[in-house]
Amino acid sequence: MSPLISRMPPRLRDRFILYTPFASASSENSSFPHPTKCVHCSRQLRSREARWGTGLCDLCYLEVDKVCQSCHTRLALRQLHWNSGLCNHCYDSCEKTCR
Repeated sequence: MSPLISRMPPRLRDRFILYTPFASASSENSSFPHPTKCVHCSRQLRSREARWGTGLCDLCYLEVDKVCQSCHTRLALRQLHWNSGLCNHCYDSCEKTCR
């Protein structure tokens, strides 16, 4: 600890302590901000593609269904990356089989 910090009262001294849970190369590799990849094709997203919040590149966005196949409502942007063609309500209410 720096001599200047050690002379401070304990209450002020605690503000200068930085806790790093994993001080290693692997933690630096997984730190933010990290490059975002398309959830369908794993291609790195450009900044203009990532700004929409869909998790999809432009090519995958054009291919995915944007309307629920069951109730015909428009899918929210975060529902597109599942590529099921169903909204959350229809997906939760449909029958699923385990593999």
